[in-house]
Amino acid sequence: MLQVWDLVRRRQFPTRPRNVASMRDFNRIEAEGVDPNFLEMQLAEFESELDGTLGRIIMSQAITSEDDLTYVLNLMAMSLVRHPSTRDSIAHSVGENHHAAVLLALESKDQWNTQVQRMREAGEPVGEEVTYEQVRDYVESGKFRLVVDRSYLNRLELQHFEDVLPYFFDRVWTVIRTDPARAPFITSDRPLFMLWAQREDNLNRPPPRLNDKNTLMLFPLSKELTLFGRTSGLPKVESADTERVAMINAYQLLNARSQIIAPHYGFRYALGAKAEIRCHEHIFTDWSPLQLRDEGGARSPFPRTYWG
Repeated sequence: MLQVWDLVRRRQFPTRPRNVASMRDFNRIEAEGVDPNFLEMQLAEFESELDGTLGRIIMSQAITSEDDLTYVLNLMAMSLVRHPSTRDSIAHSVGENHHAAVLLALESKDQWNTQVQRMREAGEPVGEEVTYEQVRDYVESGKFRLVVDRSYLNRLELQHFEDVLPYFFDRVWTVIRTDPARAPFITSDRPLFMLWAQREDNLNRPPPRLNDKNTLMLFPLSKELTLFGRTSGLPKVESADTERVAMINAYQLLNARSQIIAPHYGFRYALGAKAEIRCHEHIFTDWSPLQLRDEGGARSPFPRTYWG
């Protein structure tokens, strides 16, 4: 059993791993002639192979083959692009662009008629029942809303996945390990975390992007292991003390959308510029935009660069 902290509803509960951060019909395809579960079945094959990969890595506490690294990097890229918050952002952007296109087409009756003619020539079923004036008034009333098709979003996400995956392969990865009985790593519903390598950059610069240099990536792989990615150096395996584990755990709290997941209550995290070590009893008070800022107004925790 895992322990989950629902940060939005402010409740804590135990659950099984399969119930964590799941969303019904997230991968469902809505297209004529296509099995609605096609994408789900394809991903299930990947997850089956990944299960064996993670088992080997956890057992050896190291990544010992290129194949295993490839599966893990695919998992990390997938967690970034196929995430509810990412989907919401894409859907909002697509909806905004299409809404702007509708407004442009409605600027004049002639412009609208031209657009309708193009749609008919493309084979779209456009009837005569609704007039230009009716469409214009409905859009201007504020009741008009565009809903982006889930299948379309799935396709965009998979295209985006292909775009971002090379950035993960461009990094050098270190396996950071801990004793999970004493100081376990935790995770969240947004496990991939990026930061600037220098603390002052995190205080003064916008959050880094995938293609930015001099940045770090953190990704919790299990209660025993976290992956640490840099843009230079050599791959290593390192052991983390309690303080370092607490700092890494704090990034999960900072990055969480709504949930923190831990193997048990014995984890710790470090908060604020002084890296105060905190326990699970403080999660609900610490997770807020005000609590997660230091005196300089920067996103905390960024106590210092601490990578050994």
